[in-house]
Amino acid sequence: LVMSDRIFVMKNGKIIQTGTPKEIYFEPKTVFVAEFLGVSNTFPVKLIGRTNNGDRIYQEKKEGFKFVIGSKVKADSDSGFIVIRPEYVNIRKTRTQPENSIKAQIKSIFFTGPYIEIKALAGSYELSAYVFRGGREYDLRENDMVYFEWDKNDVIFIKEE
Repeated sequence: LVMSDRIFVMKNGKIIQTGTPKEIYFEPKTVFVAEFLGVSNTFPVKLIGRTNNGDRIYQEKKEGFKFVIGSKVKADSDSGFIVIRPEYVNIRKTRTQPENSIKAQIKSIFFTGPYIEIKALAGSYELSAYVFRGGREYDLRENDMVYFEWDKNDVIFIKEE
């Protein structure tokens, strides 16, 4: 992404998306593109309702996780995929918000210097999060139960393929 001003993503010999690195990363048109360009927490979802202020409520199809999607997110379909990039996940030892919070068990912690990469299991999903600032304020260990939380506008919605 660093060396490009325009990217062409191909699958099976066909161009499936073109754009700037920023457009491709933050507005992937398919799950393939989202996962090709970086680590993603990806969930198949269906629309189940709306909040009083018009935010959309989606439910994950296998585990039943619920997601509230803000009005800033382009979501123009009743079913598709929600993608949450690891840099937008906050790790909490206790739940701090009623929505967009998934309980998970830490499976691995990798210290990289500028950030810590955390992998955890939530049902059948392996989730990823990046804790920046070196993670000094976090006292986390493998097998700890934590909450993966994110803002309702920090997600990507991809229509069903």
